Amino acid sequence: MLFNQSSSRVEVALSVGFISGSNDKQRVKRKMKKYSKKILSIIVLTILTLSFAMPLISVSATTVASVPEAGQVGDVLTITGTASSASGATVSAYWDTVVGGSVLNTTSVGSDQTYEMEISIPATTAGNHRIWVDDTTNVAMSDEITVSSEIDLNIDSGIPGDDLIVTATGFFDDQDDVNTTFHNATYSNPIVNNSETDANGGVSITFD
Repeated sequence: MLFNQSSSRVEVALSVGFISGSNDKQRVKRKMKKYSKKILSIIVLTILTLSFAMPLISVSATTVASVPEAGQVGDVLTITGTASSASGATVSAYWDTVVGGSVLNTTSVGSDQTYEMEISIPATTAGNHRIWVDDTTNVAMSDEITVSSEIDLNIDSGIPGDDLIVTATGFFDDQDDVNTTFHNATYSNPIVNNSETDANGGVSITFD
């Protein structure tokens, strides 16, 4: 009887112990859920706070707006676009290449991350070319510009003995057989001048 009673007591004690342990687990789970909710709320609030606290940074690609499809040496073009660099940064324009190229013009990035400048088509050969823009962060190129040939005279009229200078630009480079002929009603024999173009497709011919 004593053994049975002891066994009963042990069994009862163990049973109560398990019940008590189960209740503790439930309490712990409820507390953990509360803590989890609080931690989750804190994380969400922190993220929202950081989102509002961080400054907005506008990231835009460097671009060159549309330019004329064709032009001649000496033509003035206005180029505009967006910049990747911050306001106040230097923007430089180049012809055909940035590395080793000549700067056509420079300007500064505006407060709205745009730029605008004028450039002149430099001495160059006939054909397709591009304008490059470097804003110290990125580079961008324009659409192709087709440069065509042009002949310019220093005078529109004159008398015998006046120098007539013919300037040719936008031709092919290093052409060694450029024949320029001058004739009018006064001269029975036309005057022919043989010359060659330079590396930029230009040549200057003088009739005297």
